[in-house]
Amino acid sequence: MTHHQSVQEWLQNNYPNYCGEVTVDLDRKKVEEQMAADHPDLKVDVPRFTYKRYDYGLSRLVANKFALSIGALDLGFQARLTNSGMSALAVVNEALRGKCKHIVVGKGIYSETPNLFATNGATIHYVDYFLTDSFFHELRRIKRRYGIDAIIIEPVGNSPKMPACSIAKLLDFCWDQSLTLVVDNTLMSAELYNPFISYRHEIKSLLSGSPVCQFVYIESLSKFYKAGDLDDVTAGIIVASEKFIDRCDGFLKWGHYLPYHSLAKMPFELFEAVSKKVLQIHAITKKVSDYLHHVYFQKFEDHGRDIIGNIFCRYTVRKPHFVSPGGGPVIFFEIKKTQGLLGRLKKGFGPIKGSFGHPETTYLPLGAFMEDMPDGLVRLAIGYNETPEQIIEKLKVVLEVK
Repeated sequence: MTHHQSVQEWLQNNYPNYCGEVTVDLDRKKVEEQMAADHPDLKVDVPRFTYKRYDYGLSRLVANKFALSIGALDLGFQARLTNSGMSALAVVNEALRGKCKHIVVGKGIYSETPNLFATNGATIHYVDYFLTDSFFHELRRIKRRYGIDAIIIEPVGNSPKMPACSIAKLLDFCWDQSLTLVVDNTLMSAELYNPFISYRHEIKSLLSGSPVCQFVYIESLSKFYKAGDLDDVTAGIIVASEKFIDRCDGFLKWGHYLPYHSLAKMPFELFEAVSKKVLQIHAITKKVSDYLHHVYFQKFEDHGRDIIGNIFCRYTVRKPHFVSPGGGPVIFFEIKKTQGLLGRLKKGFGPIKGSFGHPETTYLPLGAFMEDMPDGLVRLAIGYNETPEQIIEKLKVVLEVK
């Protein structure tokens, strides 16, 4: 029987100083279990895995590899793993505790995000961010009246009212006002919306020019790999400046946000394969976005980078509903066909929403795939093993391009 080297074995063979010991903090776990029992309305699932102390082993390796792959490491950013996207938000929330009295969030953002930050005693201000002049006018009004300490946005959210946004102008605003900008990308992926690539120049200028302004990026990684039970997967990541990460480390060092027990058991070949798959997703989405920008939206002006941002990545684990002909994960695109499409685009409201999932672990049942869809909305399922050229041919049919 062939033995498949695990991630932990690979680490031990390649990093002699790697420590794989697990330290269990039973007292802390009992406290969390009691908190969950006392607040059933919050629906908190206390993880079944053992807790592990924060160290320089597996978590740093995976975090740094991710930060390097998205172009953040060479900009001076650091990364840390957590057990989920929401736990990453929880750590950021703790790092901002006592430092933020007024926080602006976009309308339509996942409701638990502002609820979490409100536990700090901060006042939450909701703004429609279509990134038009009125959006920044509202930001300045709140700034004058109350002051703003931080802005939290989802680049593309889980609501049809949520636009895909360009953060270039928002970065300038945060630099001018010395604000913290938190990009909550937990419903997406850096392979579909990567500010470190799209807005590299702006972020670099921001970091070098403002010692006060902070740029914090959060993502959920579970959409790209899992091992064993999904609850045991290391799934969240925080990417931020060294100064901000130092504050996060004060909470991460207890290990309660780092459940990577099953990740260590994951076959290393599978871990490597995941990295390659992620790059393939990026290549496909870029090809599709280039086609839409240069061919289908020929009159669309100066928003090429935002087309990728209009691709919405969503990963929910429950029931299978679609198996692509080639097997493997699938990408879903929803293409809005309206007469006023270009006008809507110029407001930052994108025409495309796509979701990436796995046919064995995707939420919607097959019967609901084409149900409850607004007029003019076309849903296109794309097999993961299809080439970009094949996908574009499908797009031509859906968009009725001759």
